[in-house]
Amino acid sequence: MPEELQLILRSQIDRLSPLEKEILTHLAVNDTPNSLIQLFEIFPQPKNQIINTVQSLIRRSLIENHSTTSKNENNYTIAPVFKEYFKTINY
Repeated sequence: MPEELQLILRSQIDRLSPLEKEILTHLAVNDTPNSLIQLFEIFPQPKNQIINTVQSLIRRSLIENHSTTSKNENNYTIAPVFKEYFKTINY
């Protein structure tokens, strides 16, 4: 990954809350999408805080929302460029 792109991504990540960084890191190291229910089980914060954090990450285009029609639930993944970035750094 080019250094200039790393600097841009780093500046975006530096502005995130600790929970936003934790969720991004979790999604980056896991290869499978996570549902809100799974995120509730993983993170001890209140459910409304996790929901607000996920919505914030979606608005910033840092995570992607994938609907599954069979279970009528949303699954979340990290945007590919951030996934690559998180794998190259120790956050």
